[in-house]
Amino acid sequence: MNRHCKKNLKMMKKNLIVYLQIMKLQNLLEHRRSVRLFSDKKSIPPDDIEDCLRQATLAPTSSNMQLWQFIHLVDSSWRD
Repeated sequence: MNRHCKKNLKMMKKNLIVYLQIMKLQNLLEHRRSVRLFSDKKSIPPDDIEDCLRQATLAPTSSNMQLWQFIHLVDSSWRD
């Protein structure tokens, strides 16, 4: 296989990966749901919370000001 074919094949693989990522995101957005009932008996593992917060900070903000604040309540007495 010559160099030109290898380069085209590499580009095609990269384009396929990007396409699959876009389709995965599109599927996620089309099939999302809203949850309104929460259980006090189940807790979310701290690693999952950290991962969600890390990903939330990747969201674009106006002028990249990043003026967010996150509050993680563990004790249910603070909710009231």
